[in-house]
Amino acid sequence: MELGKKSLLKFFSDNNILNMRYKFLLLIILFLSPLVSLANSTISINEIMYDLDGPDDKREWIEILNNSESDLDITGWKFNDGTNHNLVLPPNNGGLGDLVVSAGEYVVLAGDATAFLVDYPNYSGTLIDTVMSLTNTSKTLKIIDKDGVEVDSVTYSSDQGANDNGASLQKNSQGNWIQALPTPGLVNSDTIFIEDTEGTDDTDGEGGTASSTDSGTGGGSSGGSSGGSSSRGSSSVHSSSVADNNSQPRVFLEVSAGRERLLNLGNALELHAKVTKGESVGVRYVWSFGDGTQAIGAVVNHTYGLPGTYQIVLNANTNEEEAVSRTTVKVVDSKVVISEINIADGFLILKNTSSVEVNLGDWKIKKGGQVFTFPRDTIISANFELPVVLSIMNFDLSGDSPFIFEDASGRLLTEMSYNGVMSLTLDQQKQLADLKQRLAFLSQEAEKLQMTNRPNNLAIIPPVTNPVATVPKMASSTNLDQLANVSTMIINQPKRQPSKLFSWPVDFIKQILN
Repeated sequence: MELGKKSLLKFFSDNNILNMRYKFLLLIILFLSPLVSLANSTISINEIMYDLDGPDDKREWIEILNNSESDLDITGWKFNDGTNHNLVLPPNNGGLGDLVVSAGEYVVLAGDATAFLVDYPNYSGTLIDTVMSLTNTSKTLKIIDKDGVEVDSVTYSSDQGANDNGASLQKNSQGNWIQALPTPGLVNSDTIFIEDTEGTDDTDGEGGTASSTDSGTGGGSSGGSSGGSSSRGSSSVHSSSVADNNSQPRVFLEVSAGRERLLNLGNALELHAKVTKGESVGVRYVWSFGDGTQAIGAVVNHTYGLPGTYQIVLNANTNEEEAVSRTTVKVVDSKVVISEINIADGFLILKNTSSVEVNLGDWKIKKGGQVFTFPRDTIISANFELPVVLSIMNFDLSGDSPFIFEDASGRLLTEMSYNGVMSLTLDQQKQLADLKQRLAFLSQEAEKLQMTNRPNNLAIIPPVTNPVATVPKMASSTNLDQLANVSTMIINQPKRQPSKLFSWPVDFIKQILN
């Protein structure tokens, strides 16, 4: 490569093709092109579980890592084990997460996502189902992007280890492949797995024990931490002196904080501590919710006040043992409103305008002191309309009291009367107040200009009797847009005919403000 670069430059120089500036630019391009190629490196194969302890059928998996500094959409990518296989969009076939891989995220590709979760029930990171056939001797594995370009390729061999002993092949921090206890969804281990040849003290349930605990190894199929974090392990910042469950291969007390959660703002989060290894009698549980609050108990509830992603830490201890588990909750502010009420046909429509599904459990519809509470796990899909039959509410529909829709925290989402006129939200009320103030100013200016610009011999044209007969009363954001258009129209009218310009708008504005 170096000879080729020099020869190319010499050729151009000898033939007087390049001046000094272009020689310099060409030199930069030629010598930096390998660095550009390196910088584009994104997804790499990071861990291989090819020969499990026991039957391998549908239990094989690999882990990939996004080692770039930006999120990456792997839609249309392929896994190749000699044949290209599609990556199935979660949650199809039991997958978790989605096909957008965050920077630094670890993702598991499994030959059977459902079978993988049987082996690793506490795993909650991104899990993608695909077709996979990994031989127990050797094979070359590839990741192919949507354009058919090979992104990464790894050839493994049984000579490297991890064959039928409960360990996996992992790329350690030095970039070397070693056999170590499985760490799906977590930073790989630097601890080489050494089999217990006498077959004693098989505490990890995978056929052997590790030689030491100096780095972030996983807990095998019994790993108790539920997070899919890529940066935890022995480097976690939690305060306990013990590593979290996925960071130590041999533990005597192991707990789980549960799976990662998506929570709608206003909903209560219920958390259950579960002992996955050891005795549950006499264990004390302390939860830190990541927002400056905590609670004690095996089962706790918490409501977050603001949207965000929160790290939850569960500390468990007895008189003799300690354990730590972590998980994550993402709190989103969902937008669900009553979009229509049809008394004649006996239904109303709830519309979810947000990009995530919403759990309506404990949300309420009220009318004149009557209350209907949605049962737990009533879920409305993202950008979806949900019809609700009025008869299930057992409401007395007589009277003109509006329907009121509240979330689980009592926050008002919609107030709507029978004719479909919606009361404004707080934001819309502020917008309306601003528009009214603007229109009041326009009304005053219109009257002034009408009197100033009218010729002495020209009578004022009588105002239109009912210029807004077809304009509904203020009710929704659509009407606010109409008002904004009206005010813009008034401002943009020509000024050559003042009597025609300022006769009907004055009356129009006054009727709106009344």
